[in-house]
Amino acid sequence: MASSPPVDSETSDGLQAQTVVSDASSAEVSSESPTRIRARHAASRDRSPGWSSGGYALAIVCGILIVLGVLLRVWLLGNAPMNSDEATAGLVAHQIAHGHTYAFYWGQSYGSVEPYVVALNFLAFGQSPFILNATPALLALVGSVLVWRIGLRLFQPAAAVVAAVLSWIWSESSLWNSTREYGLHEVTMVLGLVLLLAGLRILQKARDEEADRLFDWVVIGAAGGLGFWASPEIVYFVVPAALTAALSLRRQSFIDAATRVGLAVGAAFIGVMPWIWATVTRRGSGIPPSPVTYFSRLGTFFSHVLPMILGLRVEGVGLWEGGHVFGTIAYAFVVVLVLSGAVLLVIRQRDAWILVLTLAMYPFLYAAFPTSWFWNDGRYGLSLTPILSLVIAGGLWQMVRPAVAAWVGAVLLLLACASTLVAFNDGYGAIGTPSELTSFTANPNTQVTALADELDRLGISHAYAGYWVANDLTFMSDGRVTALALTEGRNPPGATNARAKDVAWVFVPDASVGAVASQTGSASGLQPGTLTETQLIGWLNAHGVPYHRHTVRGFDVVVPERNVSPTAVTG
Repeated sequence: MASSPPVDSETSDGLQAQTVVSDASSAEVSSESPTRIRARHAASRDRSPGWSSGGYALAIVCGILIVLGVLLRVWLLGNAPMNSDEATAGLVAHQIAHGHTYAFYWGQSYGSVEPYVVALNFLAFGQSPFILNATPALLALVGSVLVWRIGLRLFQPAAAVVAAVLSWIWSESSLWNSTREYGLHEVTMVLGLVLLLAGLRILQKARDEEADRLFDWVVIGAAGGLGFWASPEIVYFVVPAALTAALSLRRQSFIDAATRVGLAVGAAFIGVMPWIWATVTRRGSGIPPSPVTYFSRLGTFFSHVLPMILGLRVEGVGLWEGGHVFGTIAYAFVVVLVLSGAVLLVIRQRDAWILVLTLAMYPFLYAAFPTSWFWNDGRYGLSLTPILSLVIAGGLWQMVRPAVAAWVGAVLLLLACASTLVAFNDGYGAIGTPSELTSFTANPNTQVTALADELDRLGISHAYAGYWVANDLTFMSDGRVTALALTEGRNPPGATNARAKDVAWVFVPDASVGAVASQTGSASGLQPGTLTETQLIGWLNAHGVPYHRHTVRGFDVVVPERNVSPTAVTG
């Protein structure tokens, strides 16, 4: 059971006074007429505390922003084409739904769990680009609910609601990433929040009720094990959650403590077993090395990732909202706000230190993760959003009186929403163009879908293409075409073109690179290896191999009349 937030002194005095008045008047009740009793009770109801105007305003703002968060995500799902990284997660999920199992995202030695959630959605709702990228959006919703539950254990209910809505609508980077299925980030965040919630439950029940639940120890272990299988990023949450749970053992006997730790360790071992098996059998070999140093990644966190997560830099391009001067001033102000809230929580709010500890460790653990040098969309800072939301909302209720905090919380949410919308418009121009804002299609991958349909019409079921075309094409074709990338290790396991009769080669002419890049998410890696279309056609002519050439929505498709392997052409 959550520990109750401290009662306002004025509220406490009011309750005491009300009790005294009630006791003093109890002797008179029997002499009052029924009419006077009903009148007195009615007057008492009129004077009883209810929702304040600030509470109503906050409830309205929260309701509007929850709906807006849904609409923005639906817009992104219907207007932002998916790339081959997302398609790879979809292909993994497709295989899982058909009975195959994989420890990791193809081509990596870490990252999983989320494709299994995607597979469940495919089985329930069918396979499509919309369902694929709706999965992280659903996980983001679960994350916001967990933020609310954590907030209820630490703060007043209104502060918990503000934290949850803030994590749902803020920032544009977090919102964008909640519509991109990369196979690990959203589920890692959700499992991390489960860790914090379970740790708090264990600590508070052991202290306040003197009887924690063994089931919570199983949950904290399972979440940690599954989280590590999903991504080593779970360490952001494991350390504070483990410390919280460990503090609850101070009053336990050795046998009771050993039982609880044993349950947690056992559940964690079961959760992490796929990672252990794949690593021991050498199908996994750890995270790839970073091209930059630890301190470079740490500097990138503070200069780019943190302001992006705080809603002050635009996802993708990294431009400051409102310009460099305004952006840096706003950045300094928000950082001071966060730090002030963190200090007040440590001083005044029991158990809130777990949030502050998580926040304090985050930058240094972030920089320890080798792939975090990639800052452009803020995906490796995604797990920071719920922690910041909790610290800001909880700190706000410590800075001002509750009645005022409701108004300030509503304003805070509106400002956070404004920063999201400004970045959203900077990135897509949708708000400034109403026709764009109302556009939607369940499959915005028009060019790649057209390519898949044309290859299917030509009777071609196999192809060679650049990575950013290949897996996208394979997923969009729904199994009709298997496209293999020649320079990337994320092809479907066991897939080969060796026995296919007609194999197409897909090229992207220089004039079409920009249009194709907008559909596939990359302007490089679009060609099948280092081979150019001119070189392939020259080889075919030199060896007397007839071919057909087709142009499909920005793609050049060359189809030799017999299967030509890449090694035959390149030697």
